[in-house]
Amino acid sequence: MQSFNPEEDLMSLQIQLEESMTQRGAEKYLRDVSKAIQAGREEGTAYGQAILSHRLEALATAIEEWKVSMSEGVAGRFSSTYPLIKDVQPSCWPS
Repeated sequence: MQSFNPEEDLMSLQIQLEESMTQRGAEKYLRDVSKAIQAGREEGTAYGQAILSHRLEALATAIEEWKVSMSEGVAGRFSSTYPLIKDVQPSCWPS
């Protein structure tokens, strides 16, 4: 005869519930990412935010270097863009 152990049954049920919740969470994440990609809003995803935050710093540095070279008279000094951004401070840029 098989003995009934409620504690083991509850533990088994708990493990099943946790596995199910983990699976549903992963499916929701993938569904949300897929929707964001289809809508052209991938920058709104967690990984999109991480990529943007790291790349913006590199872009800001490149712009500052370009501004310095333009102010020193390097070829392209009369760029139509330079007068528009020469006075913008890096502190105004997102970080």
